[in-house]
Amino acid sequence: MLTIGHILPEFELENTTKNILSSRSFLGKPAVLLFYRGNWCPLCMAQIKEISKQYKEIEKLGAQVFLISPQPHKYSASLSKKYNLNFQFLTDVNNKAASKLQILSKHGIPAGFQVLGYDSDTVLPTVIITDKKGKIIFADLTDNYRVRPEPDTFLAVLKTIT
Repeated sequence: MLTIGHILPEFELENTTKNILSSRSFLGKPAVLLFYRGNWCPLCMAQIKEISKQYKEIEKLGAQVFLISPQPHKYSASLSKKYNLNFQFLTDVNNKAASKLQILSKHGIPAGFQVLGYDSDTVLPTVIITDKKGKIIFADLTDNYRVRPEPDTFLAVLKTIT
């Protein structure tokens, strides 16, 4: 599904105020889509912290950043407030986008988090970079949630299309 050179499939997400946003709205600028498991995941939070340190460089390259998780909206909103950057924090309600992109992690959330409003399923940590026309130019997905690409990798990929 996530093949370099192919167009990113269309899917819908919700922003922190529950407005629906189509992946088609990502067109017009290069886009970095970072699918993360949720605020409860320390490795995800470390990855978001790292990419936030590079936001000025990403913006200089004309790219937009979308941080996407299946977690409840309130957790994405608190993360958005914490970082206060030009990143969009989006919710993949019921993992519909993750299912379509084949990056769903069934029962990937540790037991007990369901009490906090999390579903049992989550997403495999995935980074997708598209050009301004929606063509996938980079895709990193793994079933090993401990392995993540560095933000310098994103910058290097973005520099190839600017």
